[in-house]
Order: sequence, then C-alpha cells, then structure tokens
Amino acid sequence: MGLDDLSPRDARKLMGSEATLGFSSHNMAQLVAVGGEPVDYVAIGPVFATVSKRNPDPMVGAEEIRRCRRLIEKPLVAIGGITLENAGDVWAAAPTR
Repeated sequence: MGLDDLSPRDARKLMGSEATLGFSSHNMAQLVAVGGEPVDYVAIGPVFATVSKRNPDPMVGAEEIRRCRRLIEKPLVAIGGITLENAGDVWAAAPTR
C-alpha cells in the first residue's frame, strides 16, 4: 500500500484476512503510525538514491533502517536503490528477529 492508496483498514476489509498486505513509508513518523494497522509488513525507503521514480522521496539511509527496526514488530522491508554492492549494509542495519 502506498501513501495515496486506501487506508490499511479499508484495504483489509476489501481483501480479507488471507491476503498479504503491506504499507510503504518514507520516514519514521509514517512507520510508527502504521504500527497498529492491519498490515503484514511495512516497507521503508528509499534507502539509497533511486532512478526508478521521477520524483523520489528523500533517502533514509541504512542508519535510519537501524533506528526504525527497533520501533516496529512487523517485518520491515527496505526499498529503493538497493544493489548488490550496498545490500550488505541494509541487511546489517535490519537483522531479522
């Protein structure tokens, strides 16, 4: 789910409890706000510069992933600009629980 999509609660009502539902966030405030929503995972990013979007949100960086990992129990998915060269930095910042 992106920031311009249905609310997680409305999407869950439409999709049912069996569907996998995620939410994209771009900063710590958005990530914390979705903590109690009926989503299965939360994405945060872009972690690094990305060329796949015309007007990307500001980069959050690997250190922000580390801080955010401590704030949410749901699976956290890092998105944006991740390559083979920098994937290790992301993995180290957000170890699985």
